[in-house]
Amino acid sequence: MSGFVTALMHRGPRTPLSRYTEACGVVYAVMGIALALVPSLGVSLLGVTLGSEAEGYARLLGLTLAVIGYFYWFGGRTVATSFGVATVVDRLALPFVLLPMAAIGWIEWPVAIAFSILDPLMGLGALVIWWRTERDGGS
Repeated sequence: MSGFVTALMHRGPRTPLSRYTEACGVVYAVMGIALALVPSLGVSLLGVTLGSEAEGYARLLGLTLAVIGYFYWFGGRTVATSFGVATVVDRLALPFVLLPMAAIGWIEWPVAIAFSILDPLMGLGALVIWWRTERDGGS
């Protein structure tokens, strides 16, 4: 079992992109855990009211966000440039899914707008870091 833990916790030489990806993972995980534990706090910041059934969905969203954070954190620890760059694609694609969902009433507009702004900005941050690293010769 100690070999498993050692392999899990191994981290290669860090790069700016891997540090950024790890940091984003921590942000996602913390936001997810907070939303899972106190769903009314997270959604009240967005101006959305929760019914009894919606609280369960908010907790599920929090758990999902925490798992995404876990994978981003460990993905950053792999120091794989391909993982860091792949996070740009999913983040930039998110508004194309969320905004139509809000338009047809499946999710609240404040939630769609918040994630459609914040997530792509984080993705663009990763893209800028990658471009700068490539421009400077990979260091």
